[in-house]
Amino acid sequence: MNAWFWWSYGGLWMLVLIQAAVVLLLLRQVGLIHLQIIQSVAGNAGLAIGEKVPDFLLLDVDDPELRIESPAKNGRPLVLIFMKPDCPACKKGAAAIERVKYDANAIADWAVVLFSDKEECVAFRAAHGLTDLALCQDAAGLGKAFGVTRVPFGFFIDEEGVIRSKGPVSSTSSLQRLIADGLPSSVVTD
Repeated sequence: MNAWFWWSYGGLWMLVLIQAAVVLLLLRQVGLIHLQIIQSVAGNAGLAIGEKVPDFLLLDVDDPELRIESPAKNGRPLVLIFMKPDCPACKKGAAAIERVKYDANAIADWAVVLFSDKEECVAFRAAHGLTDLALCQDAAGLGKAFGVTRVPFGFFIDEEGVIRSKGPVSSTSSLQRLIADGLPSSVVTD
């Protein structure tokens, strides 16, 4: 066969591969749009912003002396995050916690509630370096009481036990936004 035939044949296959890549990129964008829609709907589920949270007591999986209570006895707000150990977004969220926690540690106490058994909770803590915050097992059904429908999901609870902000927290920026939205404006501008 002639060389023009092979060049046109190869060119057509190259065009098919380029179109396939474009279709895959468009499908990814459609998926991201759907994810954002789901996140906005999930952000409106459960306890509302401005609503008082039910009284609760969380005990750390390793240290029963480490207690997180609402309303807070120490007069500090609480960043409460719900996660699952096998969730990829939660693993990203755990990394975001480590980055943001040190900046916001003076502002609030931190607690992570895992939907898992004690062994997985301990393994999750070790794998993600969450050693200096309360890591609790959701044995008491706190996630259900808060209306958590997806993970990772966070709440910023003020010192009086009122939800000031909430939303998905799978990235550093979403976690920073949760804290900034929860703080009084005088604290943010100072």
